[in-house]
Amino acid sequence: MTILKSIYNGYKTLSAFIFIANPYQAVEHLSDDCLKDIGMYREGGVIYSFVHAPQSNRTEAEKKPADEVVFIPASLQDSGG
Repeated sequence: MTILKSIYNGYKTLSAFIFIANPYQAVEHLSDDCLKDIGMYREGGVIYSFVHAPQSNRTEAEKKPADEVVFIPASLQDSGG
């Protein structure tokens, strides 16, 4: 019985190294809106993180326009003291 258990554990360890598992398998049941709330998105049935995604995969609506600038008046800036 010990030999079988050792073989089984060795197979599990080896298969974990050979086959790449989906790291986001635990959140596959969430809707696309919920995934967006936690910083992920679904593309082609596979879940990706916005942090590790290249810029080209993000939609135009999620990109902040470059011409949008917020100016802070001098009266609202921190005086540093």
